Amino acid sequence: MKGKKLIRITQKDLRELVKESVKDLLHEAENGGWVVETHEVDRAYNLAAQEFGNEEMNAAIVRCLGDEQLAQCLAYIFRQYDFRKWESERELDDDSSF
Repeated sequence: MKGKKLIRITQKDLRELVKESVKDLLHEAENGGWVVETHEVDRAYNLAAQEFGNEEMNAAIVRCLGDEQLAQCLAYIFRQYDFRKWESERELDDDSSF
C-alpha cells in the first residue's frame, strides 16, 4: 500500500458520513443545481417578479414552503402588522368547537 494511508473510523462516524452525503445528494437533486445565495435574494426575487409577476412569485413561494415554515412566516407577518383579525378568527373557531 505504498502512497496510501489507512484511516480507521467508527461505525457511528461512517453512518454520519453516509447520512451527510445522502443528504447533500438529495438536496442537490431537489434543487437541480440551481443556487441563490442569501446575499442575492433581493436581486433574484426582483428579477423573477419582473419576469413572472409579483402575484405568481408570491404564490410559488407559498407553495414551496412547508406548513411549519409558512406558519412561522405568517406569525411574523401578523405580529409586524398587528393583524388582530387573525386572533378574532381563531376565537370564532374556538367558540364553535363547543
